[in-house]
Amino acid sequence: MASGNWQLTDQGLFRQFKFRTFSELTLFLAAIAPVADGRDHHPDVRIHRAVMLDVHLLTHDKKAITEKDHALADVMDELYERDYK
Repeated sequence: MASGNWQLTDQGLFRQFKFRTFSELTLFLAAIAPVADGRDHHPDVRIHRAVMLDVHLLTHDKKAITEKDHALADVMDELYERDYK
């Protein structure tokens, strides 16, 4: 289950990640990409201010938040906490 870092919004689960550099942000996305591809479950992302990454997770075909969203949120949390915080 996704941690308290995620908020429930009308667009699904939401979290904003902040990185020290744009390079760190892109490395984070590059690390998440094969996980998302392997699960055929991809986040909606928005980069702003070069170091801010907004992530929304929603299972679009179900029009709801599912276990897929929580599981991907957990992976993103673990990677961020381990390598980028």
